[in-house]
Amino acid sequence: MIHVMRNNTSKISNPNHLFRGEKVLNVREANEPSTIRWTDLNQKRRHIWYMQLQTAIVSVGVIALIAMFTAFCKKRSTLYAAISISLFNAIFPQFAKYLTSFELHRSEESTQTSLYLKITAFRWVNTAIIITIVTRTWERTPQLGTTLTKCSRKYFFTAIVLAMAISSSYFWSGFPYDNLCRLEGSNEVDQDYVGTWTATTFGNKTIQARVVKEDIAYKFCLQDLLRVDDKVTFPPLPKHQPKGSEWMTPDQEKLVELFGWTSLVLTIAVVIYFACDSLRMVRDLFYYKHECVGKDQKINYSDVDIISAFVPQVESSFFPYPPIML
Repeated sequence: MIHVMRNNTSKISNPNHLFRGEKVLNVREANEPSTIRWTDLNQKRRHIWYMQLQTAIVSVGVIALIAMFTAFCKKRSTLYAAISISLFNAIFPQFAKYLTSFELHRSEESTQTSLYLKITAFRWVNTAIIITIVTRTWERTPQLGTTLTKCSRKYFFTAIVLAMAISSSYFWSGFPYDNLCRLEGSNEVDQDYVGTWTATTFGNKTIQARVVKEDIAYKFCLQDLLRVDDKVTFPPLPKHQPKGSEWMTPDQEKLVELFGWTSLVLTIAVVIYFACDSLRMVRDLFYYKHECVGKDQKINYSDVDIISAFVPQVESSFFPYPPIML
C-alpha cells in the first residue's frame, strides 16, 4: 500500500504491470455481486467512517453499562450476577444487529465484520473480565474431589458421542439437501414447461427463467429420513428412501449404511450402560458394602498424645476468611 501511495515504480519487477506505463495500482479481487451493498457505494468514505464511529461509541457505552449493572448485581448476590451475564449474552447480539443496520458499508463482508467485532468485544468483556471479577474471592473453595469430572465423563460425554453419531447418520443421508430427484425414464422436459417463465424468489425478487426441451427434468422428493412418510425412521438406512424417489448415490448408500448401523449399536450400548448404572444406584440405596482401608492399630483415640483439635468456624459472605468461634 505504501508503494501505491508513493507510486514507487522501482518496486515493480515487470514494467508491463504499470498502469499506462507510469502508475502503480492497488489491484485486488472484486467482491461477489451478491455481497455488494449497491445503495452505499456512492457514500463518501468520511461519512461511512463517521457512522461507524458513532455506532462504535454506542457499543462501548452499552458494554460499559452492562458491566456496571452486572457489578451492581454482584453486590446483591452472585446468583443475580450469573443471571445478568446469561441474559445479556442472549440480548446483546440482537442489539448489535440492530445497531449495525444504521451503518454504511460497501459490502456485506464489511457489515458482518463490524457485527462480529461488536459481539466479540462484548463477549470478551461479559464472559472473561466480568466473570473474573465476579468469581474472584478469598474464600476457600469446596473440596469437590473427582465427583464432577466423573459425572461429566460418565453422562455428558457419553450423551454427546451418541448425539454426534445419530446426527451424523442423518446428515449424510440427506445429502445433497436440494429435495430434487431426477425423473426416471424421461430425458426431456415436458412440452408444457418449455418457454420463458417469471419466477419470484423468497426475497420477493422477480427473475426470468428459460426452460428448453433438452433440459433435465426433476421432481420434488423429501430428502429427510426424519420426515419420510410422516414418520421417523431409525436408524437412517438407504432402504427407507421412498420408492421411485431415491436420491442417494451408490457410494453414499454405503456410507449411510455404515453410519446408520453404527448409531444403532451405540444407542443400544448407551441405553444398556445407563440402565445398568441406574440399577446400581438403586441397589446401593438398600445394600451397602463397606471396605476397610488400612489396619486397626488397636490404639484408642484418647490415648494419642498429639491430637489435631477441631476448631468450629462460621461461614459469612462479609469476611474473606471464616471467623473462628470462641
